[in-house]
Amino acid sequence: MASYEYYHFSKDIRDKLRPLYQSNNYRGAIGLLYDCLVIALAIYLGKISIILYPLSVLVIGARQRAKEH
Repeated sequence: MASYEYYHFSKDIRDKLRPLYQSNNYRGAIGLLYDCLVIALAIYLGKISIILYPLSVLVIGARQRAKEH
């Protein structure tokens, strides 16, 4: 048996949270487009300035790592 206890929220709190449980097909697509936009901007900045190239590499790596999880 579990060594923890469940906390029972009041009905008022559960009613306020209910809209957040509805699935939304747009959040995933918007998130993917945002990641692609950030990566494209990082590539552009890396091409126009050699000084920004290391920053671009870090940004691209961070976005790809975020998409992994």
